[in-house]
Amino acid sequence: MAARRLRPVWLAVAATSAALAACGTSSGGASDASAGTPCGDYFDVLVIGTCGTGPTLPDDELARDRSRFETVCQASLALAGSTVTQSQIEACAQAIHAAGCTGRPGLPEACIWSGTASAGSACNEAFQCQSGLCFAAAPVGDAGASGAAGCGKCEAVASAGQSCTGTTCAQGTVCDATKMPSTCATVTSGGAGASCNGLTTTCDVGSFCDVTTTKCTPTYPVGQACNGSSECTAPATCRAKKCTAPSQDGGGCYVDTDCVAGLGCSVNETCGAVTWATAGQPCGDLARCLVGVCSSSGTCPAVVPDGQPCPTDDGHTCDSLSLCVGGVCALEDTVACM
Repeated sequence: MAARRLRPVWLAVAATSAALAACGTSSGGASDASAGTPCGDYFDVLVIGTCGTGPTLPDDELARDRSRFETVCQASLALAGSTVTQSQIEACAQAIHAAGCTGRPGLPEACIWSGTASAGSACNEAFQCQSGLCFAAAPVGDAGASGAAGCGKCEAVASAGQSCTGTTCAQGTVCDATKMPSTCATVTSGGAGASCNGLTTTCDVGSFCDVTTTKCTPTYPVGQACNGSSECTAPATCRAKKCTAPSQDGGGCYVDTDCVAGLGCSVNETCGAVTWATAGQPCGDLARCLVGVCSSSGTCPAVVPDGQPCPTDDGHTCDSLSLCVGGVCALEDTVACM
């Protein structure tokens, strides 16, 4: 069962997730990205999503999570090396909103940011670094050099044309292993009919790279045969080799976002209504915890408030968007890595 615990959506910039960017936890429909603050708008398009599929959080919990994220967002902007502005956040939110339910992995160019911190500098987020890459020196939950969970260091990257053996390529490039030696190559994108290889030459929104023809092909409508979900026009996904619309109650699914808004995918691979449980209440399968992961005893964990000692067992958890930092639960990015 997927955890309901939120993590900063800044992480989607460094490690993109199509599910987060295009079909996140639903509020019952697409968000209006012009309705609130830039940080709130960014939360809406990435966490609520633009597809209107999957489990629906209660309104009060969604509002609470949004408020907590806005605090994290403001703290992130103040991190050393960050040059991200409120207008850039709003532009990113608007770009995601405009793209709609495309199903395309990754985020728009407007959402790719870098900072001024040089290689070797401590970082919380990728956009603090000149390279746009913050390599996590300690896994989440372990103490970094500053005692902060998830701390990393800015890492140097290779530019287009440079070898990528033993290193990472710069944003906008990929490691082309067909070259000898492997070399960073700029990624280009084309529309229907353009040549593609799925690595250095990709396809625009609304099309996919057909491996048999190596041409960009318009995505398929519901009912057409498919080999993978990238071939289907979102929010349709490829199930049983056919592009299939999100399922109603009792319909088939592989993941939560295969279901219409308000429903989740059960262990039996059928869509059903999701209920939300709080600390100490029974949980499992479609009974999800509002905060944290269902414990081994089948109950939702108790939530440790920010500023209190971190939990040491699966019966307790830090709150949404909080981690164990210096031995206490704290909102992410409110403690800068040193």
